[in-house]
Amino acid sequence: MSDNKGYSSALDDFNGLNPENIKTYTTKDGERIAGDLENGTKAIVRDHSSVKSGNAPTLEIQNPDTVIKTIKIRY
Repeated sequence: MSDNKGYSSALDDFNGLNPENIKTYTTKDGERIAGDLENGTKAIVRDHSSVKSGNAPTLEIQNPDTVIKTIKIRY
């Protein structure tokens, strides 16, 4: 993962996972980009998080088939 902070680093890390079927969404809170990873998990990068989490850009990995279903990395 990148050492730099911010949305550009989150995007770099997302792209480094080589996702496929990439879709971009715009919500009232900001932008989200989602893609499928080779191992069947889903990666989502967004330029925001909740106010409680400091509204930080976030890279999220979702895998419903494991005990830890979601990993969130804040930048």
